[in-house]
Formats: sequence, structure tokens, C-alpha cells
Amino acid sequence: MRSKKILTKDYILNIAEDVFAEYGIKDSTLAKIAKKAKISKGTLYYYYSAKKDIILDVADRHLNIINENIKNFSNALKNKALLNNSIKELFLKVFINSNYNSIHLSILSEATKDKELKEKINVLNMEWLSYIENSLKKYCKVGSEKCSGIAQIILSVINSSSFHTKNSLEDISVIIAEIL
Repeated sequence: MRSKKILTKDYILNIAEDVFAEYGIKDSTLAKIAKKAKISKGTLYYYYSAKKDIILDVADRHLNIINENIKNFSNALKNKALLNNSIKELFLKVFINSNYNSIHLSILSEATKDKELKEKINVLNMEWLSYIENSLKKYCKVGSEKCSGIAQIILSVINSSSFHTKNSLEDISVIIAEIL
């Protein structure tokens, strides 16, 4: 059974995600998070003494979801016939989370000001690119250089999914699968 401290911390992170999605990271405050969580500022400070700590934990949680979905995509891709569905499923799993888009944009924006967060995102993006590229190489008929470019396109779509609709993500997945 999970301890009360872990449950409370998870609860605070859930609320922080909602506040970040509503106000953006810049305009979110510890006071807004405490108020929405219906806890005292003292309780919040017990778990998080600085806004940056919450930002990093929310970012970790968010980036881990993307990481898990990309690894699942890589593991699930068993044959070329599944390529279109696998790409579409990857996009939709990332896209379907209601807070994903605003949180992702806020995290990327925050990374421009926070060296630690920027480095973490850069390292993960390189790891994700490698997973995607290696998954596609088995089925790539256009050469490894172009396959690398397609992997970069897939990652770019994931990183910019807030600018896409569900239908446009499905269309992009069909086009990528046809190219491969």
C-alpha cells in the first residue's frame, strides 16, 4: 500500500497539472495550487518548498508518459502492416490526455529558462528519436537517411501535438506509413 505522503504528493501533482494547464506555468503560483487542492500553504510547503520543485516533478511525470508511449510503440511494431496503426496509436495516446497539450507547451516554454529542464528534455528527445528511428528502420524502404528524417518528423509531431486535431494526427500517420 502506498504511504499517505506519496498519495498526498500525487494529489498535489495532479492539482498542479490542472493549475499549469489552466494558467500556464508562469502565472501559476504555490498559492493557487494550495487553494485548488484545498490544502494549507504550509502543507504544500511541506512537500514542495519551491515552485521549481513542482515544475520538475510535473515535467518528470509528463515526460515519463511520453517515454512510456514511445517505448510501447517501439515494442509493439512487429510488422509493416501495423505501421500506420502503430504511428496513429502513438500520436493519439500522447494527444488524448486532456492536459497534455497545455502542459507540454508550458514545459517546453519553461525549458527555455531552466537549464536543468532543458537538458533533461534534450536527453529524452535524443533517446526518443533513437527508439523511433530504430523501430522504423526495419520497414524503411526509402533509405536510412530518409528514415532518420521521418523519425524526426514523428518526434516533431509529438512535441507539437497541441497544434493538431485528432483527424490531422491520423492523416499524418497515414502519410508517414505510406512513405515508409
